[in-house]
Amino acid sequence: MKKIINIIGVLIFLFSHFIYSQSIRVYYELDYQPSKASKDRKKTIDLLTIKGNQSTFQNQNVLMRDSLFIKAFSEHRDLMQKEQKSIYKKIPNAYKVIKKDNEKLILNEYIGNLGGFYYEEKMNLNWAILNETQKIENILCQKATTQYGGRQWTAWFSNEIPINNGPYKFGNLPGLIIKMNDDKNEFIWTMKGLRHDDKFQLYIKNMMEHQGFACTKISKKQFQKTIKKYYKNPLGNYMETFQHYKKDADFIKKLREYEKAELDFIKNHNNSIEKY
Repeated sequence: MKKIINIIGVLIFLFSHFIYSQSIRVYYELDYQPSKASKDRKKTIDLLTIKGNQSTFQNQNVLMRDSLFIKAFSEHRDLMQKEQKSIYKKIPNAYKVIKKDNEKLILNEYIGNLGGFYYEEKMNLNWAILNETQKIENILCQKATTQYGGRQWTAWFSNEIPINNGPYKFGNLPGLIIKMNDDKNEFIWTMKGLRHDDKFQLYIKNMMEHQGFACTKISKKQFQKTIKKYYKNPLGNYMETFQHYKKDADFIKKLREYEKAELDFIKNHNNSIEKY
């Protein structure tokens, strides 16, 4: 997070520049429990990039991977092969959220070998804004609660930073969400930095593709069914697609190794932000 503006020092800057700034990036640390079967926790960095009335939210590793793919794909096939492990590396929480006016949003994700999918959703969160306040990262915050995705959520937002946005799909509060957590603390986002730079781009067109292929639009219900289908059978229709390889022992062995790797990944990352 090179040259991230220290939070303590940005408040005066924010008041005079936020509304008029062209591009802002907010850095959130996500402390979460990836598996339902284990209390082990992981930490990662999520990026909220805001430009005008639109914003994108994604994992920092996803942005880096996608940028590497675009560079490799456009420059040279040899680079594509050299960076293959990094390009095709599986990343937990690899979804991408695109918001417009904090009301209409798009969630895009690549699901196993089934392909890239996205759905549109109109957000209408019923926030309860409370009088309780506390300082988080030296910023005075106010408490708000809501229910979404089968979880009870608590947000701590700051009127000192007049941006009605936040991590994941959350927003539409009187200020930027500094901290967000569910009632079981399985997912905790905390703002760790903020940077204003006109060079930041949303890259929405690239976000609607996966490795050069356009993602398929489906309903949210179909999206959830597709994830459940993948969890139960990560091979999907591979066996039917490659019928003529059924007698190839080496191919079948590699396919089973792939299946085991996918099942292990699912087992270790089956605790979704939204409960399906």
